[in-house]
Amino acid sequence: MSAAEAKEEGRVLEGKSGRLLRIPAEWKNPSGKWQVGLKRGYELFPRTLVNRVKAERKKDWILQQHTCEAALKQREAALKAAKAPEDQVKDVEACLEVLSQHGKDVDSVDPGPVFDAVAWHDGEEWVAAISSDPDGDLSKAVAMRSYRVAREFSTFSEVDSMNYCFNVCDDGAVLTICADAGAHGTHVAGIVSAYHPDKPEACGVAPGAQIVSLKIGDTRLGSMETGPGLQRALIEAVKHKVDVINMSYGEANLHPDKGRFVRLAEEVVKKHGIVFLCSAGNNGPALTTVGAPGGTSSSLIGVAAYVTPRMMDVQYSIVESSLQSPYGYTDGITYTWSSVGPTSDGDTGVNITSPGGAITSVPNWTLQKSQLMNGTSMSSPNAAGCFALLISALKQSSMPYTVHRLRRAVENSCQPIQGVHALSQGRGLVQVDDAFTYCQEHAADAFEDVEFKVSVGQNKRGVYLRQLEETSAVSSHSVSVKPVFLEHAKNAEKHQFELQLQLESSANWLTCPAHLVLMHGGRGFSLVVDPMDLPPGLHFAKVSVFPAGATGAPLFEVPVTVVKPLAVASPTVELACKCSPGAVLRHFLTPPAGATWVDFTVTDQRSGELKSADTAPHLYVLHCLQLLPKTPYRDQELHKYLYLAPGQKKHFSMPLQPYLTLEATLAQYWSSQGSSSVSLTVDFRGVEVLPGRLALASGGGPARLMLRAGLRDEEVQPRAKLTSWRRPLLPATSSVEPLGARDVLPSGKQLYQLVLQYSMAVETACEVTPRAPLLNGVLYEAEFDSQMVQVFDAKKKFIGCADAWPSAVKLPAKGTYTFRLQVRHEDTACLEKLRKMVLWAERALKDAAQVQLPVFSDEPAVVAPGASALGERRLVAGGGGLAAVVAEPAFDKLPKGVAVGDVFEGSLHCVKKSQDLERPKGWPLTYTVSAVPLAEEAQSKSSEDAEKSPKDKLAEELRDLKMRHLSTLSGQGKDDEWEQLFIELAVEFPSYLPLKAAKLHHLDKETSRTGHLPSIVQAADDVITSIDATALAAHFGLKLVQDDKSMTEARKQYTEDRGMLVDALARKARAKADLEACSVLPPTEALDLTPPEGPATGAAAEAEAKEAGASDGDFEATMRLLQQWEDVTEPSKADCYARIHAAWLVKQKKLGAVLKYLRQAVPETKDGDLEKHMYKLRGKVQEALGWSHISEHDQIWSAINRPEGFSLF
Repeated sequence: MSAAEAKEEGRVLEGKSGRLLRIPAEWKNPSGKWQVGLKRGYELFPRTLVNRVKAERKKDWILQQHTCEAALKQREAALKAAKAPEDQVKDVEACLEVLSQHGKDVDSVDPGPVFDAVAWHDGEEWVAAISSDPDGDLSKAVAMRSYRVAREFSTFSEVDSMNYCFNVCDDGAVLTICADAGAHGTHVAGIVSAYHPDKPEACGVAPGAQIVSLKIGDTRLGSMETGPGLQRALIEAVKHKVDVINMSYGEANLHPDKGRFVRLAEEVVKKHGIVFLCSAGNNGPALTTVGAPGGTSSSLIGVAAYVTPRMMDVQYSIVESSLQSPYGYTDGITYTWSSVGPTSDGDTGVNITSPGGAITSVPNWTLQKSQLMNGTSMSSPNAAGCFALLISALKQSSMPYTVHRLRRAVENSCQPIQGVHALSQGRGLVQVDDAFTYCQEHAADAFEDVEFKVSVGQNKRGVYLRQLEETSAVSSHSVSVKPVFLEHAKNAEKHQFELQLQLESSANWLTCPAHLVLMHGGRGFSLVVDPMDLPPGLHFAKVSVFPAGATGAPLFEVPVTVVKPLAVASPTVELACKCSPGAVLRHFLTPPAGATWVDFTVTDQRSGELKSADTAPHLYVLHCLQLLPKTPYRDQELHKYLYLAPGQKKHFSMPLQPYLTLEATLAQYWSSQGSSSVSLTVDFRGVEVLPGRLALASGGGPARLMLRAGLRDEEVQPRAKLTSWRRPLLPATSSVEPLGARDVLPSGKQLYQLVLQYSMAVETACEVTPRAPLLNGVLYEAEFDSQMVQVFDAKKKFIGCADAWPSAVKLPAKGTYTFRLQVRHEDTACLEKLRKMVLWAERALKDAAQVQLPVFSDEPAVVAPGASALGERRLVAGGGGLAAVVAEPAFDKLPKGVAVGDVFEGSLHCVKKSQDLERPKGWPLTYTVSAVPLAEEAQSKSSEDAEKSPKDKLAEELRDLKMRHLSTLSGQGKDDEWEQLFIELAVEFPSYLPLKAAKLHHLDKETSRTGHLPSIVQAADDVITSIDATALAAHFGLKLVQDDKSMTEARKQYTEDRGMLVDALARKARAKADLEACSVLPPTEALDLTPPEGPATGAAAEAEAKEAGASDGDFEATMRLLQQWEDVTEPSKADCYARIHAAWLVKQKKLGAVLKYLRQAVPETKDGDLEKHMYKLRGKVQEALGWSHISEHDQIWSAINRPEGFSLF
């Protein structure tokens, strides 16, 4: 938002859209100060709503298009019937062509609803309104205060049916228009507290609960959560003193229970007493797939999703039949996709379970009242509603509570679900009544308000043994327990604290001491895990810790998970799986030495020939993964949903890391009815590339490699290619500054932002992925609060953005783009360290653009005459190897525009091409551009300089230095100094053509040219007459002989002369147009754009011809001369010729030609004022033709394409 001054007695504002906004008399603004801004509706709407609104707007657009098209065709017919001049007919045809193109591009040319925003202070509060009314009538706009103040909201329009509200921030400088990023949040809120008094079955879990909606999903990222959104939400939750937070979001993470968000969430929970629940994730059924933060953070309660037979009937309409069905689970079952623990540091991950599906409310813009959704996004708010009920009961009963007491009550009263593993359900299904009873029974137990912080070994939260060596021996694990009191606890409480505890193990392979005395300082003990006699598979146990003599619910538990893998003796393993709805079959294998990838074959063993009722395809989930240290599970997994008909088989592959346990889990989807036998073939493969990562550099020679077949004979056919192109960008500017009031942490610390700005030029339209490797790939565990990159074109128009997991941004055309990266932290010293951080701009090389690298047998073969690359397949015996080298690419094979420092990435694949399965992604390969060949022009210049005498070179260098200084003085507006230096140079070099051109440029500066028009014409003529146009034309009429040195040098000089001639003619033409009052840019107000009605005849025709001859002044003559040398119609040269070419066409009333040209030229211009005027001219021509629907769009695009500044992060 920016300040605006009201006109016409303070009742009219000029909006950012260009509309004049009429202020209603009832809007009170004692200060008279207004803030205005502009926002596109399509930037606020979810993608599905954008598509629907576009379809609705398209209907009216097409109707107006047909009306305009009919009028033009009637005019065309009339002209032809009257035998009008051909140029008039052609111009109407050009109009039709432009109109038709607009019709084809309706989806891309529709700017959508665009809102002028106005904010002001009414003496009490900030008030704001938005309007998309084309007439600027603000009386139709709804003036509202910030939602946090007045809970006022409105609807954008009947068409979109989308509600919105405002928050005014930073003393009116920022207006936040709050709207949905999707239907997800409303559905979640409905589960918690939908209230339908006339339809109680549609109510939420806690219909009396009040919702505080804190948006963390960014519409620009398709509703992806961002660091600033998460942080601001927690800040506001504390400000509003909420009781319960539900967050139905999450991601895979690197480090469980770590990061700035996790620390802030812990503060919110423990210091401010807010219960924080979060979805556990929808990434099952494999182990260790819980998401952050819900499944990985101790302060949050991670909720899994389960489905009951009643839900199967009412919500999913599943038919009960003779086939085996999910109704067999009478107690219900967790959904197949519900994420499973433990975390990589041994915590259970899943804490509790709630129903994970619901039919409840969705936003009005979806055009339906309710919708079925499922996910842990739905189970978490169900559990949150249960906590709300419990808190409400405790408040009504005047029973004090804390977050620790509440959590312990809920977890210890959960009902375990029969047949569901503890790592899938946690403590079990939430039971609100039992939780309330627990609170009553333990009301006097002071230790219920104490958190018991458990740490195993090196800051782990449990024991998790997964690898073969870990499960092949007895191991001892140290456990420390420390009681953590509430912040307001008195020292006397801590001093008096002493608990006699008893410990119980749930399995005979897990041994623990029987007793422990715990004091405020904490204590430690040891666990012994003996997995020696355990069979292969998953084993889970826990040590439960109770007050001495107590029974029932534990104070805390220490989870222990043992995955006993099967050591594979043969490269191929056959696994038989008996499947039924919801069944999950886990297999754990240790890959044999030498295995580098694995092929899976899933075969439905049902015979298609059997006449059985169960012949329908079944839905299965194949989920295979390895856990790599400090690596998200998603980076080393295969997760496939597949339908299999009887007898059908499907194949998949995934890369392997040596020695790490591989989980291969096959599950029949929970709702897929019927039972079946499925075979899972696990085929370990092994071609190893040494070294594991190949690196080449320009001029560095080929990269040596060894292919080794570690398991069996393998046919290899090495192939290398580069598939992506990365360019390092250094920041052009950087700044560290404090953020606003929204970004003050609950502790009172102010947050700061570092903004780094980068620039990148591209030769053509492309897709670029901005990457900040130091920041990317982490969110909840990140140590900085933001990593948002915004991309803008040269006009500061927002193009796209990327965040933690960046995706490609489409750069629509050739040009220079700006990348702005924001990093946030409360410690400026941390931000200062990043001031010089490199941003990588990555472009994917697709199909034909990919660069193939030749692979040879050895280095001599790379340069040997007639040597060919390794092409045919070769057999490598098991245990044997094959040496080869990868050569660097020829420079002319690389994309245009390659620069020193660029890095290309790709892969090496080794298995023969005809084989269906090979190691996915191959082996990584990089090529660094450390040098580039000199351009031919640079080589030529170097040879020319070598032939000149030192004296001549010195004289030229002095002259050129003075010329550069002359240009600098002109740019700085130091006219007196410029004049003095020019005179000095003119005396010394009276015939030097660039000096004459410099004078012309100085006079023709945009800021002062109107006062020098006659002088501009004179200076241009001085340049023109100094050039022998005849000799110039004669030279370019000859074909250049490449090896003729004198002709090549002459061509260079003539090319420079031609450039100065064209420039002088263009500047003279523009000056003449201004002098002859036929310039159209600017102004446009006085233009006569009325299309000629028809051909003149008789005396009228003679009069027109006479008038045309009389008006054929110097402007037309100059334009004709210019057109002999230059194609002024070329859109890419719009900045040079748009003004004069448009003037030329308008003077001849060739409206179709004007529109056709401007349609192509507007996107090409980099001159903001020129673009604005071209839009204005195009709008006037369109209005003259009756194309109001297109001119309205043009007016909006003019404002959108040239914002005053970069958009906010």
